[in-house]
Parts: sequence; C-alpha cells; structure tokens
Amino acid sequence: MKIAALFLVLALAIPTVAGSKVLVVCGGDNQTGHAGSQLPVRLCVMALDSGKPVPGVSVSFTDNGAGGSFSVPVAITDSKGKASTSYTLPGRAATVFIEAVAAGYAPARFRETAK
Repeated sequence: MKIAALFLVLALAIPTVAGSKVLVVCGGDNQTGHAGSQLPVRLCVMALDSGKPVPGVSVSFTDNGAGGSFSVPVAITDSKGKASTSYTLPGRAATVFIEAVAAGYAPARFRETAK
C-alpha cells in the first residue's frame, strides 16, 4: 500500500500532459535566513517535456529587483534536467519571490524570506 501511495504522490507532483514543457522546483523553496545572508540550500529546478527531464536548457533566475543576488543567474540543465544556483537574500527584511524561466517552458517559482 505504501508503494502505491508513493507512486500516486510522485505521479501528481510531475506534470505529464503530452507536449507540456515546464520547470518544476526540485529544491530550495520556502527558506528563511537573515537579511544579506546566503540561503543554505541551492535553488533547483528540473526542466520537463511531457514529464521527461530535458538536458541543455538555459534557465534564468530572477528575484524581479528584490535586491538579492545569484551565484549563477543563468544555469544550464544537466543530464538529469536539473539546474541550480545559490541565492543571497537582500540586505533588508522581505519576502522574496524568485522565478526560474526558460524559453518555451512554464516558469517555476520560489518564495524565500529574509528576516
């Protein structure tokens, strides 16, 4: 029963609509840190086309002018379809909404908090 439940959770978490190209968050969402500090977990997205990982996709990360910085603002997905970057929070308390975007893909969004 646990295996069936795990399969159901994974099946719901990964979009599989035919022809759908999406970026999905695979790590680093909903972190909290001190203003001006680097978040402990890298922001990670996976590029999927019809539910399958896509290598070689150029992914841009932006905080839309919130004042933070990325170690790598543009990352290329690896052989498993994953791209990641480190993020340093802005120097003031704020909730920051980060987007990962790639041409032809639905974006992924992160929510981070500087305190």
